[in-house]
Amino acid sequence: MMPYVVVVAGLGRCGTSLTMQMLHAAGFPCVGEAPAFEDAATQHRVEPAWFSEQAGKAVKILDPQRVGIPRSALTAVIWLDRDPEQQAKSQCKFVEMLGYGFNNRSAQRRCMKQLALDRATARGTFAGRNTLDLRFEDLIVSPGTAAARIAMFLEPWKSLDVATMKAVVRKRDVKCAPDMSIELSLIDGIRVGATA
Repeated sequence: MMPYVVVVAGLGRCGTSLTMQMLHAAGFPCVGEAPAFEDAATQHRVEPAWFSEQAGKAVKILDPQRVGIPRSALTAVIWLDRDPEQQAKSQCKFVEMLGYGFNNRSAQRRCMKQLALDRATARGTFAGRNTLDLRFEDLIVSPGTAAARIAMFLEPWKSLDVATMKAVVRKRDVKCAPDMSIELSLIDGIRVGATA
């Protein structure tokens, strides 16, 4: 069994869900349900005992500067980043859809400033740990290369099919879409698969 917890981490709207979908498609055990792969245990402070029990699985952790990554288990981190302007637009769009804020230029500027502050602190939560840095843009533009990098990173513990991982990525622009059609199509795809 793989002794590491694989943490797929980043600040919101950076490609963590897509990375988890790629891992899941290749047969890597993932905590949480598709398409988001979010678990209640990672929404607030992550408990060390629970975290240790996830060895051999991928765990998505958004905003690690807020919830922490315990040192209770060996950890391999896949860190996702994104162009700050596009990430801010995507965050504001998502928050507005949930009814918690507004999606306008002022909100996007505030969000970009907060992302800049949070990024360094978030990265500090896994300093000294085995880390693979990926960008959202690379997942979209070069999914085969990104999948190969993930597979190589995890190869000491599990062999992953790069073609299967690549096939998960939908062709799209790296810029933030003006609506939630991509996200909603993923959710609809999961519903259709569950009823088929």
